[in-house]
Amino acid sequence: MFKYLVLAISLGAIGLYVFLPIRLPQQQLHYPVISEHDGRGPWQVITYSGDEVKQQLVHLDAKDISTRSESVYLSNKSQFIYRNGEPIKAFGGNLFYWDDRGNIINQQYQIIPEDEIFVVNGRPMPKRTAMMLKNF
Repeated sequence: MFKYLVLAISLGAIGLYVFLPIRLPQQQLHYPVISEHDGRGPWQVITYSGDEVKQQLVHLDAKDISTRSESVYLSNKSQFIYRNGEPIKAFGGNLFYWDDRGNIINQQYQIIPEDEIFVVNGRPMPKRTAMMLKNF
């Protein structure tokens, strides 16, 4: 959605004005998909086909590298967390949230593609995969 700003330019002493419309991006608001009034949570995040949404974790230990997948949950503040309540974080420490438009966003309100942080059935989660919540 865009707003327009009209720029009026005077062309000298003849009193002629040229009006140029300039498109300005509108501030996009993000609201949480859930609020604290919806219950305590956490809720497990699954796809509409019932597959668990997970995050692939890489563990580095001196000489060993191992991976494991952890199920993804949503807190009552729309924050993606692990079952134990620990927040899911990006490498730089950013936290992830689910907004009311179905987007995954970070603390700076930037939209993060699903396939960059989540996996389904061992593969990167396809973009725009419909997700829902399940009580556990």
